[in-house]
Amino acid sequence: MPAAKACFVAFDTETTGTEVGSRLVEIGAVAFSQRGKIVSTYETLVDPAMPIPADVSQVHGITDADVVDAPYVREAINDFLSWLPPGVTLLAHNAPYDQDILSLACSQARRRLPRLPLLDTLTMARQMGATAGNSLTTLVDAYGLPTPGPAHRALADAHAVYGYFQTVRGATPAIPSTLTSTWRHPRSLPPQLHNFPQALAEGQSWSCTYCGASGNPSRPTIIPYGYAEYQGAIHFHGYHTYWHQRRSFRDDRILSPALRH
Repeated sequence: MPAAKACFVAFDTETTGTEVGSRLVEIGAVAFSQRGKIVSTYETLVDPAMPIPADVSQVHGITDADVVDAPYVREAINDFLSWLPPGVTLLAHNAPYDQDILSLACSQARRRLPRLPLLDTLTMARQMGATAGNSLTTLVDAYGLPTPGPAHRALADAHAVYGYFQTVRGATPAIPSTLTSTWRHPRSLPPQLHNFPQALAEGQSWSCTYCGASGNPSRPTIIPYGYAEYQGAIHFHGYHTYWHQRRSFRDDRILSPALRH
């Protein structure tokens, strides 16, 4: 009997955050046939070439020590795209976010994002309206979905996406979008951000004079967490050392050249 052909790939990413420019630290995927038979799985940690922020390590448990021997994003994405079966429909929970992360990773690796159908199981859960919440953890508990590891690890969450899709497919419309490039890695940076990548890589503080939405200038000092080109601007973010929380910024609102401390 011939091996089952993969028609779907459920995948999940673990990252350095949720803001524009957050970086990939793990990807996991489950390829399965039209009848739901698992054909193959994929997982790899990814060295994000920056210190992993402590707040996200508390969520997924991945630390700098875990990625010491992991591939950088170019090698990891090339390997993942080589594994990815052709012509499949992708599935993810809160798919636009995983699309953003995959888009930036492909851009960093100078690889074209594959134009594949993309289904969002979060949208399906909302359409079903069968649970009090629609987080993947809630769905795993509500439906008793088996996973091979803890929540918020990429392969375990990819198995959860696969399990949920198999449980409810046919019970609610599943209309895919198309995987689309969103976040991009800038090939060059404006002068006011020229030293941002080094501060990001080294986990060093960085500051600039900035005009926020209020119109009042300020001089934030942040520990950089990431940056990306999106919707005509370069968005960057980090840990604000005064407010003690993550804050996001845009390059077109910087009033004076940045300083690295």
